[in-house]
Amino acid sequence: MKIRCSFEKFTPMFTLISSFVSSRSDRQLLMNVKLIADEKNILLLASGDDNASARGEIEVGEDIVVEKPGEVILPTQIIKRLLNVAGASEFTLETEGKRLNVSGQEFSYQLDTLEPEDFPVAENFEETAYHKIAASDFRELVRRTAFATAVGEFGGQFALDGVLIELLEDRAVAVATDGRRLANYERPAEAVGGHKVEGTAVFPTKLLNLLDRVCADQEDVKIAVKENRVLVQSGSVVVGASLVDGSYPKWRDIMPNKSEMKKIDFLVGQIASAVSKAEIVTTDQKPGVNFAFKPGKCIVSGVGLEIGESQVEMNIAFDDCADIRLASKYLTDLFKRLDSNETLSFYLNSETIALFETADGYSYIVMPLK
Repeated sequence: MKIRCSFEKFTPMFTLISSFVSSRSDRQLLMNVKLIADEKNILLLASGDDNASARGEIEVGEDIVVEKPGEVILPTQIIKRLLNVAGASEFTLETEGKRLNVSGQEFSYQLDTLEPEDFPVAENFEETAYHKIAASDFRELVRRTAFATAVGEFGGQFALDGVLIELLEDRAVAVATDGRRLANYERPAEAVGGHKVEGTAVFPTKLLNLLDRVCADQEDVKIAVKENRVLVQSGSVVVGASLVDGSYPKWRDIMPNKSEMKKIDFLVGQIASAVSKAEIVTTDQKPGVNFAFKPGKCIVSGVGLEIGESQVEMNIAFDDCADIRLASKYLTDLFKRLDSNETLSFYLNSETIALFETADGYSYIVMPLK
């Protein structure tokens, strides 16, 4: 095998596919990327965690020239470092026996490689039934929900370490919870070829965060779910992975009745600034900030044992009284995902729950601290 590549053409796809490489495998082969070159395309393949596979295709052209077809296992960490420091516009990959020669105008490397025959086959997207969603909408679904999944300490009978994505006829609904908060967002989607999902489809959080990178600068995303596996295509990249095992809570039963709650509207920047100022004195022993609502104003306060107290006052359009204490980290996670000039509706019931909503239907529930 021998190919000539421009750094500009090869590096983005290699970096993307190598991000799927397994971090837990005891097989050295699976900690690398496989390259297959023919007269038309170069395929980069990876096998990752959660039984994930990724394949990226680069079309042969002026920037990618295949002088001799073939395949090779790329020593991923070495190639990554080389691409970062080489500083050349073009380089050559050429196999010679069990070695890979990597050369440019001012450098050359002779690298040991592994046999490529045993590398797992990466799935291609050949589905006729799938859901299609705009890439920008898919990325926003991920950005507004994936952060709220459980990390390690939760799970039990429920699959809380992933994001539930309901693929309905005309929309996709994403839900994530760790048992103390819940994020919910939906965007338009199209069911193509009668695609339907039986049961629940809980996507691994790590997979979604990687797919967020895959979808950057793409027009749309195709998603096909079969039993416990999902296949995703965006642009020239195809990713397959196992879904998270386990059932998911009946999240709609958790959504509060807004008619029974008190509502206050804030600008995101306004409430975010108040929380960041009030939480300065808080500690792990006394976490969270308190919201004290009074006619015409809201006082956000914090207390830190052996540190002191804080109070930040905001003028608001409200004519009632209420108090609630919330984890400031959960609030900060929310504010990071919204525009500072966006209106955020705060519904509260100090005994049970706090609900935040935006005009485009994003919902975020936080359980109060005692």
